[in-house]
Amino acid sequence: MVDRDLVDGMMLRQRSFDDCEACHMGKEWKPAAKKKLDREIERKNQVIFADLLFPEPKKATGNQKPVLVIIDDYTRYTTVYPLKSKEASEVNPAMQRYIEWADRQFPDFDVKKVITDGGREFTNDKMTKWYLKKGIEFLPNPPKSSHLNPCERVHQTLIHMLKAMLSTAGLPMSFWMHALKMAVYV
Repeated sequence: MVDRDLVDGMMLRQRSFDDCEACHMGKEWKPAAKKKLDREIERKNQVIFADLLFPEPKKATGNQKPVLVIIDDYTRYTTVYPLKSKEASEVNPAMQRYIEWADRQFPDFDVKKVITDGGREFTNDKMTKWYLKKGIEFLPNPPKSSHLNPCERVHQTLIHMLKAMLSTAGLPMSFWMHALKMAVYV
């Protein structure tokens, strides 16, 4: 009544606008993602995630060059591989190079599982055969489930970091790859 000016002189001491549970449910646009995974990660290289990142705006150089972002789920070690295109012919060797490097770094802990989105650059016959040969389980995430891949969140963090670095240094976006590598290192 006070809000509609139907009453004069009424003073309210304490007022709260707590929404009821139904109001909160009505405002949700997407169900909350589970915070804990169904699986327990017990060692390095047990599960790695990979995804492509396109940090460079097209207007900066006229074309977009992707970056392969790979994360070890146990250690959260992140590495990036600059690519010339998002074709499987570029992505496959970079994935193989990382997995072979990780296996050499930790000989007792071979890569066991690779999780990516369902993009054709990751889901192709050549890589599937290579994974089978190495004894690696390949799991593509289902569509519209980017929240299951930690690379998606890391993308945002890296983009924010590289923009802040370039802005602070007064450098143009053409230096984005150098800033990205530094952001991953930090």
